[in-house]
Amino acid sequence: MLLYMLATAAGLSALFVAIPIAYDLVRWAGAAYMLWLSINILTKRSSSIETSALQLETPRQLFRRGFLTCLLNPKVVVTYSALLPQFLVADAGHVFLQTVVLGLVQLGAAAAAHALVILFAAAAASALAKHRAFAGVQRYLLGTVLAALAFRLVADRRSPI
Repeated sequence: MLLYMLATAAGLSALFVAIPIAYDLVRWAGAAYMLWLSINILTKRSSSIETSALQLETPRQLFRRGFLTCLLNPKVVVTYSALLPQFLVADAGHVFLQTVVLGLVQLGAAAAAHALVILFAAAAASALAKHRAFAGVQRYLLGTVLAALAFRLVADRRSPI
């Protein structure tokens, strides 16, 4: 996310305004990714909350997996390039610095929120795994919501800024 925030500060939003097809390509890639996730969720026979033994990974492998997941997630590009510029004031000083400060505040808030999710996810998954009906409903609900968001993203005709 830091990489995309810095790219936005360096002019990614301006690029999307100048070349609208670039924004559309990112948007369509994000929609394709969400649709792919939706299809995988809906066609998978197991639930995402079922417990299973995981292969041990080194901190380097875990970092690489997380970095690539974030880097290849187009919603981060769309969020930063469309959201951050709306809060910038050209007369308030250097736009690059404003973008970086605003992005760092967002990153801090996201880190805090993700930390809370991590702390409570294991307990919630254990409690919910006891209810088989919830696992099935959860899978279909998540798959349907992701598909709906993918179609909404494709249908969206708004400009990037």
